[in-house]
Amino acid sequence: MIFVGVIIFLLINSSMTINGDEYEDDDYIENRISFSELSSMISNVKIENDQCEFQLTQFKTILYIKMIYYDQNDDVIVDDDGNSLECTSTIHDFGHLIFLFYVKCLLYLQPNSNFNLQNLFFHFPSSSSTTTGTINGPTIFSIDFNVQTYIVSIKCPFKYTCMWLFDGHVICPRSDTRVNLTFDQTLIGNRTLSYVKYISNKPIILASLVISILPKTIPAPTCDDSIRNQDETAVDCGGSTCKKCDLNQICQANRDCSNGYCPSTTKICQSGQTNVPGSDLNQFSTVLRYLYVDSNQTLYIADTHNHRVIRWERNASNGTIVAGNGTSGSTLEQVSGPYGVWVDSNSNVFVSEHDNHRVTKWSPGATQGVLVAGSAPDHLNEPCGLVYDESNQDLYIANFGSHTVMKWKVGDRNGTIVVNTTGIPTGILLDPWNNVYVTNLFRNIEVFCQGNSTGIIDAGFNNGVTKLKNPADVKLDSQLNLYVTESRGSHVIRFNKL
Repeated sequence: MIFVGVIIFLLINSSMTINGDEYEDDDYIENRISFSELSSMISNVKIENDQCEFQLTQFKTILYIKMIYYDQNDDVIVDDDGNSLECTSTIHDFGHLIFLFYVKCLLYLQPNSNFNLQNLFFHFPSSSSTTTGTINGPTIFSIDFNVQTYIVSIKCPFKYTCMWLFDGHVICPRSDTRVNLTFDQTLIGNRTLSYVKYISNKPIILASLVISILPKTIPAPTCDDSIRNQDETAVDCGGSTCKKCDLNQICQANRDCSNGYCPSTTKICQSGQTNVPGSDLNQFSTVLRYLYVDSNQTLYIADTHNHRVIRWERNASNGTIVAGNGTSGSTLEQVSGPYGVWVDSNSNVFVSEHDNHRVTKWSPGATQGVLVAGSAPDHLNEPCGLVYDESNQDLYIANFGSHTVMKWKVGDRNGTIVVNTTGIPTGILLDPWNNVYVTNLFRNIEVFCQGNSTGIIDAGFNNGVTKLKNPADVKLDSQLNLYVTESRGSHVIRFNKL
């Protein structure tokens, strides 16, 4: 028997023209076409033995054939659950992309039904705009992130095969609406993720998303990441950023160590040593003669044979260089044989250079000095001790080679002699009452009261016995305690005020 009002849907995967309208599979609406209008596509029609058979030609790929049943009132016949009665053969029933020259339709008829093919209608989908969705997921990230999840907002039409593409290449050959992806450094840049359906082996994009993949992010180094980075000398210590290194950790300079001692030979933080000459910043050369003490009891020490001046704060375990670069020479970046040291209220350091016959001034942080006295070799002769009267801008200089003490106004080309000594003057001090203290090498310390040319022995002798080992320089602190440096023994001795 024949069902009343059978309508056959034939969905094909190729473009064809019906009544001048081009059809291309996409999202579709129905076009109702009569049997007679398809006369150019129908052949081999025959009705016999209660069967109606005909062929539809000009088809290349059939995606599915669907039949919906209607009653005599042209209503869709439904089952007990209210669902329309349908019979559908999909692409999966035929196998993917079967290429046919025609499709044969065979209808079984009621006996003597007088069936007329002209009452048969076909419904074809007609082209409409493509329905597109969106892909939701991260659009910019670096490759060190974990798995990225993307979800497409539309489902794959049941009659199609859908896939995920990445830059045009299949990465997920399934119709899943969710995909999880990971990326490596070969994919850095702007990429396109697409969700497509296939028609005639051609992808039709349903949704796409541009994503930007960035290089791996490297966290900024810290002082607690257990990695030796930045300018650290050991793991998480040393250098200019991290904490000081403990004993037995790697170092480059004294400033890297918590105890301020990084031996130049081992470059390992070690316990400090005393009374051992050297060139590290907690050591001095074998000859130590001159120093200056400021109001904070910070010492400025002429490290003569290391050709530098060291600033040493109270209770510190090492010092810092404030004049010279540790090499001997006559350029203004160097101090050669520094002896006398003085510091003014602006922290400028005045240095008498015994070997260069001059006095230079070093501003805080300067890498070279400025010549302030001794413009010619015969003006100063092996200058040693030094005092600066800041209020009058006068320098008092112990002129070792000439056995005199000279007064020199800063910037003048010449100075004047204020004391002649029979000994060898090395150090000099001017107290608040303008009394001049002079250390005589191998001997003692003498005081020349203002306007008096005869000196008074102040320290160094006890019952006719010399107690000082080659006294070199003398200074007073703010409490008028007397400090004396010894050139033999590398010591600084303090005589408390009585």
